[in-house]
Amino acid sequence: MALRGTSDGLAIPVLMDEDHTEPSLEHHVSSSAPDPSLDTVEWVLRAPKRNKHGHQSFTASNLISNNAQLGGWSPDHRETSWMGADPEKSGQLLGDHGTAVDGSQGLDGGHEEEMLFPRKAVLMYLGALLPVLVLCIIDLPGFEGERAAQRCVGLLLYASFLWATNPIPAHITALSIPLLAVLLRVCCVPTDPDSSALLPYNVDIHVNNTHTVLGAKEAASMLSSSMFDPVILLFLGGFAIAGALDRYNISNRIAAFLLSSAGTRPSRVLLVLLVMGLIFSGFMSNVAAAVLVTSIISPMVQALSNQTQWPQMALLGVAFSCNIGGMVTPIASPQNLIAVLQIRNVKGSVSFAEWTGFALPSCLVVLGLCWIILRNMFKTNLPCGIEFRQEAPPPVSKKEIFVGGVVGATIVMWILFDPLKSTFGNIGIIAVIPVVIFFGFDLLTKEDFDKLPWNVIILMGGGLALGTAVETSGLLQKIADAVENALKGQGLWIVMVTFNFLMAITANFISSTVSAIIFLPLIAKVGASIGHVNALTVTACMMTSGAMGLPVSSFPNANAYSIRKKDGASGFISNSDLIKSGFLMTGVVFVVIHTCLLYTS
Repeated sequence: MALRGTSDGLAIPVLMDEDHTEPSLEHHVSSSAPDPSLDTVEWVLRAPKRNKHGHQSFTASNLISNNAQLGGWSPDHRETSWMGADPEKSGQLLGDHGTAVDGSQGLDGGHEEEMLFPRKAVLMYLGALLPVLVLCIIDLPGFEGERAAQRCVGLLLYASFLWATNPIPAHITALSIPLLAVLLRVCCVPTDPDSSALLPYNVDIHVNNTHTVLGAKEAASMLSSSMFDPVILLFLGGFAIAGALDRYNISNRIAAFLLSSAGTRPSRVLLVLLVMGLIFSGFMSNVAAAVLVTSIISPMVQALSNQTQWPQMALLGVAFSCNIGGMVTPIASPQNLIAVLQIRNVKGSVSFAEWTGFALPSCLVVLGLCWIILRNMFKTNLPCGIEFRQEAPPPVSKKEIFVGGVVGATIVMWILFDPLKSTFGNIGIIAVIPVVIFFGFDLLTKEDFDKLPWNVIILMGGGLALGTAVETSGLLQKIADAVENALKGQGLWIVMVTFNFLMAITANFISSTVSAIIFLPLIAKVGASIGHVNALTVTACMMTSGAMGLPVSSFPNANAYSIRKKDGASGFISNSDLIKSGFLMTGVVFVVIHTCLLYTS
């Protein structure tokens, strides 16, 4: 270490490289030292930065206690920059974003003054509001006398743009939907007597057959009820089950059993990982399953050398199998629950057994093809195989047995819901049983409850509120009539292939859940009009899970893409890895679904 003097007498400590050059650095002063000195400084190499005068700036983070000072440095400023080698400003201490301690602007021209809001996010949000404002003013052709439907077009464009670009969190966009829907007066008294919208008691749907705009009080009541539809309880129950299986090591026991039976051959271990992802996603949700299986194999992929592509193969396998498993049951993914709700909204029904009976064979075929594709796309170069080490699990406890029994009984009731419908009324009410048992009797804690993915639940609730607004405004019927006229005279297969191709493309770029929120109400409406609501809606929903070409396509994709190597500098999966394998898998899902339909119809 050396000391460099400045023109005003300030001595700056400088850490010298082996070639005697001066790297940029950051220092942290121990908070335990009441009078910190240079001996308590920890130096961290940083990339050099230069200000507009060409001088290097050094960032210093203040971690000292409030009674400590260093050369006139006020401890109230948590982030400062030390400027050196300038005759006028040498040694000046700068606050956040280059602002001096005395309030003047520092020399580092690369630092801007702190903004209240991120500029890009604000501009994008204002851009999303633009169609809302425009459609409140102008009249669109074809919407004569249907101003509520026209304003709802603006609301739909607003939500779609924000969900596609994410300048603000997706669940916050979802929360803003009922707010704007009430303010814009887009909700009307439904013209369809069989509408699923939960209207306030004082609104009579049979009064007239025109789109009467609801007042703020009635619209707020209807949209709030939509956000907490019983399908939300079903999802909440799935998360509670996932948390209990993880807390009491039941999922780890299943994983250890499967991996111990795989042996050491990389291809067999990969196959077992695919099966694990499918099983866990089907009954725990693909969100929880992706996190669980990835955490199990992370030590394995970190330990392997850079000469093998097995980590890429394994992580992609986990992501793809969780996407595939997200099609298996109605509770496996958020979009499945949305599909069930939309089928119900058009007076159709699909049971747990019916959904699984159709989806499972297709998913098993896709899983097998996924295994073949990954084996041929990536080379393992592991002649000695893979050894999976795991500590022996503790003996099975009574709590584990009890939790397993509750989970098993819940799944059985879901499967056999039809004969239990007169007792429970809705499948979401059954999902409350494990929530009450696990959280009510301290099998899961309040902290576990707080850690549930409430952002996902709010996103789904906002999507359901958007669906209610689109339906009651008359926009959904208008779009459905237009699509039905465009496809008039076409057979079921043409209609199905058209919708499924649409879902495969959009879900790859704006995520599977958001695609389901936007398009499944329309598809269910068209399906009901041609008498094939289940076939159209379920296959379109499966295609949203089958879209896996980009990190943003699904949570399992994003989760696998985020896993970093030990050095933290890069991830195991590159964009090209995911694109070339993910879009190929999307095509496989598309072909397999329609082939299975051909043989089962």
